[in-house]
Order: sequence, then C-alpha cells, then structure tokens
Amino acid sequence: MATQIVAGVLLVSPVLQRLLEITRELPPEPGVFLGPFWLALVSPAYWLGQVPTLFYIAALWPAARVFQELDSGKPFSAAAARALNGIGTCLCLGGLCAITFVPYGVSLLSGQPKATDISIHILPLVLIVVGLVMNALGRVGAKLQTELEDFV
Repeated sequence: MATQIVAGVLLVSPVLQRLLEITRELPPEPGVFLGPFWLALVSPAYWLGQVPTLFYIAALWPAARVFQELDSGKPFSAAAARALNGIGTCLCLGGLCAITFVPYGVSLLSGQPKATDISIHILPLVLIVVGLVMNALGRVGAKLQTELEDFV
C-alpha cells in the first residue's frame, strides 16, 4: 500500500509541476489587475468585474424571505415561491453577466472589443444551473401548496 502511494506521488508530482509552470506562463485573465490593490479600486474594469457579485448579493434578500417562510411553517407558500424565483433569477443573471457582460465590457474598456469575448468558467455555469433549479422548485412548490390546500 505504501509503495503504491509513493509511486502515485512520484507520477503525479512532475505533472503538477508542469501544470504550475504552464499557468505561470499564461497571461492574466482580462480584468485581473496586477498592481497594488488600492490602485485597482480606481480601475473601471475592477468595478465592472464586481457586477455579478451584486447579483449574488441581491439573491440574499429573497433567501431571507424563504427562511422566514420556513420558520413560520409554510415552506411552499406563495411568498416562498416568489422568493425562490427571485433567488433563481438573481443567480442566473449573475452567472450570465459573469460569462458575457464582464469579459466583453473589460475588452471594451481596454480598447480592443471583440464580439466573441465570453469567459466560460465552471462557477458561473453552476450558478446558472442552481438558479434554474431554484426557479423550477418555486414553481413546483407553489403547485404542490395549492394541491395540498385543495385536499384540506
């Protein structure tokens, strides 16, 4: 067992070292500022990169409403369904903004805009999927609540 672990480390170590060398050679992503932090605060590209974060923060307000409804014992009330839809919408808009609006805006600010400037990373894609699931959960939950009220 120990020899397998040592052999695995010896095989993986050069691969990881090469990956680190490759990533050091890559240019930074658009909007990544390589100077002091205080100097980045005056850069419009920095503030443009924060737009998706505003959508993610905005998703916290409807999330608080969902927790209030859960605490009151009405997990799929109309207010909770609207709040779930709000969370999903904010997450989807933030993810779409991170994929399309921010990269294109940064390239526009740099003076070299291209219509093909999109940045497909896994995190915004996952947040878009989570947002779509939250929207679907809100719709299904509202239907289940109305059916439950019809039974009673």
